[in-house]
Amino acid sequence: MSERVALYVGRWSPAHKGHQWIIDQAMKQGKRVCIAIRDTAVSEKDPYTYEQREQMWRKIYGDKVDVIRLPDIESINIGRKVGYEVNRIDAPEHITKISATSVRGGEIQMVPEEARGYVKMLQTTIWFTGMPCSGKTTIAKIVRSRFEAAHCNVMHLDGDVLRDGLCSDLGFSAEDRQENLRRVANLAKMFNERKSTVLASFVSPTNDLRSMVREIIGDDFILVHVKSTPDECAERDVKGMWAKAKAGEIKGFTGYDAPFEEPVNADLVLDTTQESEELSAERLCAYFGL
Repeated sequence: MSERVALYVGRWSPAHKGHQWIIDQAMKQGKRVCIAIRDTAVSEKDPYTYEQREQMWRKIYGDKVDVIRLPDIESINIGRKVGYEVNRIDAPEHITKISATSVRGGEIQMVPEEARGYVKMLQTTIWFTGMPCSGKTTIAKIVRSRFEAAHCNVMHLDGDVLRDGLCSDLGFSAEDRQENLRRVANLAKMFNERKSTVLASFVSPTNDLRSMVREIIGDDFILVHVKSTPDECAERDVKGMWAKAKAGEIKGFTGYDAPFEEPVNADLVLDTTQESEELSAERLCAYFGL
């Protein structure tokens, strides 16, 4: 005969410390807990998928609780109470004041520490800056695969790709470079607001440009400096851009005859002269607890 469980039903969108307090009370009593996640449609009010909410609980409790998918419910109806109880849990005031609405509004500190990095990751722009061919795009592609395996909605915005589409009307003057990044930053912010992770790989060569991007995106911004040397970048250049710059065919090439400013406030530095792009991607994933 299977062990009986204490069933807790909710949207958990996202799981927060108030929810954790309720579950902890049952576990302190030695009960086996089953968390039932209502499979609600993704919306502004419920921006997380079932899989994402399951991940949150797994990060908080691991295998100490059962987690199941429950169809979205209209009502809970019972006849006679035959062998089980239906209880309302009255939590203390400081617990009842915690709401998922406020967490979605930015109070990320109300998410249990074990799941906080994951929840933040679901609405963050990770901005890769570095010289051309330093490894930004390669690392971003590896990270994207890992994030998608963790049920993140991921958008990869790449400088070369957007130059062929959204920003095809722009050149490489200082003014056009700024406008290019302004457009991309606003696009990234829009995706973040819809609970999508953005990986953005752009040279973005100056601290002023990176500060502009950070200001537009706001708190949901992580700056990653993919560090390398001109010689290393030229060696891994499959498009021959560095060779063309050295031959004088490309003018104002960042890292050769145009400056690249080392970031003064990078959240993470990945040095591809000291480690492989795969290891750099692993370190970035570990930064978010993956």
